[in-house]
Amino acid sequence: MYRPVLFLLLAFALMGSMLSRTNAADQAKLYKKVAAASFEVHANGRLAGSGWFAPEKGWAFTAFHVVGSRNKALELHNGKKSWKAVVHAIYPLYDVALLKVEGETPEGLAFEEQFSPVGEELYLYGAPLYRHGVWLPGRVARPDLTYEWMAELKGAIGCFHVAGHAPKGVSGGPWVNSQGELVGLQSGTMSLGNAQQGISFVTPASAMIALLETKKDFPVLSLGCAFEELSEQPPSFLEKLSKEQTGVVLKVVMQDGPLGKAGLQDGDILVSLDGVELKTRNDAYAAVQKLDSKKPAKLVVLRAGGQAKILELAPVKLF
Repeated sequence: MYRPVLFLLLAFALMGSMLSRTNAADQAKLYKKVAAASFEVHANGRLAGSGWFAPEKGWAFTAFHVVGSRNKALELHNGKKSWKAVVHAIYPLYDVALLKVEGETPEGLAFEEQFSPVGEELYLYGAPLYRHGVWLPGRVARPDLTYEWMAELKGAIGCFHVAGHAPKGVSGGPWVNSQGELVGLQSGTMSLGNAQQGISFVTPASAMIALLETKKDFPVLSLGCAFEELSEQPPSFLEKLSKEQTGVVLKVVMQDGPLGKAGLQDGDILVSLDGVELKTRNDAYAAVQKLDSKKPAKLVVLRAGGQAKILELAPVKLF
C-alpha cells in the first residue's frame, strides 16, 4: 500500500529536480543573450547607470534621469567592448533617452508583442551599486500604466509596477520576459524614506518604440507640483473637508512653477482641471498632459476649510 505512494513521491521529486535543472539551464541561456545586448553607461569616467541596444542597429536606450540632458557624450561598456554615444532624443514623461551609438553595435533586444499580464516572471539586467552583470527577478504587479513622482526629474513618469527590487545602478537596464523580449526599462522604485519597498517603476516598451520610430523629443507638461489622493491625508486634514469633497492634494509645489507663481501651496486641493473632475493622482497627471502650454487652463482649487476659487494658467514644458 505504501510502496506506490512512495514511488509517486520519489517520481515527483525527480521530476521537480529535472525541471529545476532545466529552468537553470534556460536562465543561463537567457542571461547570456541579454548580457550581450546590454551595457553600462559611463559619463565623465563614472558609472552612471545601465542600458541596452535597440533592435535597430546604431541605437540604444537608457533612463533619461541617468544622462540628464540632450546631446550629452557618453561611453557604453560591455566587458572589454566600448562604444561612444550621444543622447539623441528624450521622452521625459517615460524617463527614456534614445542614444545614437558610433560604430557597429551588437544584436539588440526585440520588443514584446503585447503587454505582459499580471504575475508574469520578468528579469532585470544591470550594474547595482557598481557590481557588474547582475540578474534580478521580478513579476508584473499591475495590469495597466500609472504615474509616479520622480524627484530627479521634478515631474511624474508613466510606468507600470514590477514586484522586485532594483538597487541603485540598474536604472536604464532592461526588464525582459522568459523569451528575452524587452518588456520595459528600469526607471525608479517605491521608497519610504531611504528604504525600498520592493516595487519597481518600469517604463513600458511602447514608449521606447515611439521614440525609436520618430527619433524626436516628446514634450512633457507640468504645473510644477506632485499630486496625492485625499485618502492618503491625515485625519486632521480630512476633518476640515466635507465627506463629499473630491480632488487631489498638491504636494512639492515649486515656487517658480505655474501653481507656485499663482500663490498655491502644499495641501491645497485641485478639484478639477479644464473641466475634468479629479479623484486620483492618475486623473491629475493624465489631465495635465492633455493641456496646451500656449493656452491657459481653468483650475478649480480649494484650501482646506476655505472657499473654492477659479484660476486660469498654462502649464510649462519641461526640458
